[in-house]
Amino acid sequence: MKYSIAAASVVLSTASALKCHNLTVPVNLSARNGVFNISAPQNNIEVTNFILDLTQQGTNLSASLLEGYKTVKGHYNLAATYCQPENCEEPPKTVQLLTHGVRTFRETWP
Repeated sequence: MKYSIAAASVVLSTASALKCHNLTVPVNLSARNGVFNISAPQNNIEVTNFILDLTQQGTNLSASLLEGYKTVKGHYNLAATYCQPENCEEPPKTVQLLTHGVRTFRETWP
């Protein structure tokens, strides 16, 4: 119990010693995606048949189902937070980039 309280106080004191700024990073993205002539399987038998067809030696199922390509484009704004220690006079030469996982937010890191 003593160690967990000490660890929590270290984390809290470290977090409070940071200067954090919220940023917006504009990004233009595009991706060339294959368009396939196939519908979603409706039952377990169709799923099994798809896997068997996909893994059959000497055939290329994806090539036989490919109808063409479609490019998807978009402009996105990525939310970010930049933090550095308060006693740091110049920005560091190295920045550690952390990404949150599923169901968490960028506020998890500071």
